[in-house]
Amino acid sequence: MNTTPLRSNDIRERNEKLILNLMHSRKILSQSQAAALTGLKPPTVFRIFTELERQGVVRISGEKVDSADRKGRKPVFYSVEPTAFYLIGIDFWALSAAIVIADFSGTVIYQKTEGFGKPLTADELVDRLRALIQESIEARSIPLEKVLGVGIGAPGRVDIESGTIVYYSRIDGMRNFPLRERMKSIISVPVFLHNNCSVLSMSELRYGKAKDVSSMLTVLIRSGVGGSFINDGKLLVIRDRTALELGHVCMVPDGALCSCGRRGCLESYLSEDAICASMPPELEIDSIAKLDETLKSPSDAVLDVLRDKARLLAMLLRNLYQIFCPQCFLIVSRSVRLSRYLADFGGEYVRSIFANAEGLQADILADGYDPVMAGRGAIDLIFDRYFSV
Repeated sequence: MNTTPLRSNDIRERNEKLILNLMHSRKILSQSQAAALTGLKPPTVFRIFTELERQGVVRISGEKVDSADRKGRKPVFYSVEPTAFYLIGIDFWALSAAIVIADFSGTVIYQKTEGFGKPLTADELVDRLRALIQESIEARSIPLEKVLGVGIGAPGRVDIESGTIVYYSRIDGMRNFPLRERMKSIISVPVFLHNNCSVLSMSELRYGKAKDVSSMLTVLIRSGVGGSFINDGKLLVIRDRTALELGHVCMVPDGALCSCGRRGCLESYLSEDAICASMPPELEIDSIAKLDETLKSPSDAVLDVLRDKARLLAMLLRNLYQIFCPQCFLIVSRSVRLSRYLADFGGEYVRSIFANAEGLQADILADGYDPVMAGRGAIDLIFDRYFSV
């Protein structure tokens, strides 16, 4: 327990962040509301609002508020100044990266997704991310001193405390790779790192399909199979490392050889490449885009393949449900049609498995991968740290 007494500057900064967080989440806030919600004395609140307005961090809101039922002087409402700061969110994997910029109000003002064409080395990836950041801030004429930080959703197992990618097999050299330090050496702002499935899950929970769900387990299907578990708004992290590398759960003993060097891993059967390779050869489905197009009007043979994949997914969900008992599962892939078929077929199999037991008390949701949603999740890594008190 830290028993060091807080200095006056620490207390002032904490109170400022407390009020800014309220204003950010509520969009508008009056001084009287701030005093009532924080317990701070009105003179203290007045000084904080005055100072924040002087710094250009907050402004009087132009939004009209119905206060006809209030007697006396109408309150003045404030909002954060959108141009006070900017935040950069990045999500990447073996074949592409997405970058999103949001202003201080959380509004996305820039987005771009860039394909790599082929897997990069770890060093090449850093160079590409640097170029993307430079291009994005120049495109919006953003001064570097106004950038609060860069949030990154990275694939593989991530040590969030050290900012290291422990292992990601599809990018050469990405083993114990100090991505945060490498990024900080080329952009002098705070850098925050987390697993990409985790940041996407938090974004879905706050803004998307699973808004206001209390607990959720996400399965992200791309070049591998990622996973994350959120309970009461908190991501499961073990020993400062992101957990649930579902792609390397053994599902078929002595099965197909995986990129990790072991056999029978889930991603050898349920990754994008594995699903496409299992489709009827005459359809020549060699990409997720072609698969998505095929799923507009799938043949029985295609649906049979998806049912086989869904059975495997159902076994995974059954085991995960017994361990975590989430309120819902969320299946995400780059094809929303694929996600829906797997969720629907998988849900049927899971419910049949539980039919003679206690029953499945979890919804199974589906969504398509959205780079903006992933970027917002990465941006929230910065907001969450900035507003922490």
